[in-house]
Amino acid sequence: MARTFHPIVAFAGVLAVSTAVIVGALSYTASELSVAVAQLPPVKANVRQGYVSSLPEVKQSDFNIARAVPVSVDMTAKAAVFTELPSAPEPAAPTFTHRVAVNGLNVRSQPSKHGQKLFAIRGGSEVSALSSKGGWTRVRLDDGRSGWVWGQMLASLN
Repeated sequence: MARTFHPIVAFAGVLAVSTAVIVGALSYTASELSVAVAQLPPVKANVRQGYVSSLPEVKQSDFNIARAVPVSVDMTAKAAVFTELPSAPEPAAPTFTHRVAVNGLNVRSQPSKHGQKLFAIRGGSEVSALSSKGGWTRVRLDDGRSGWVWGQMLASLN
């Protein structure tokens, strides 16, 4: 019986040799990589200080106010009588002085061009602005009369 070379045997031999070479190369690479990583400096060695500062350590007993503030109780003192204080008057709403920026300006009863015309103000007159609503401004004159005018017709003096 003659010796014959079988392709399957050859393939198995090449496969075994190539597997041995790959396993050897991988183990060599892993060992070299672990040595190289071990020689690297620590990652957080050169980090700049952040925006978060560390707070000092505090114990719960540091917050015991009863020990920090001496308190004495005088049982012979008469009981205090509390009376209700009069309430403070409400502060007046702020007013802003304006000047009529047109020759004449109609003052109306409502913040609308359909509101009843109450009176007219001459150009250059000063008025106090009380409030505003939808482009209209409620004004008061020095003589006490008040009403609504279109706000764009006023120039602020403040």
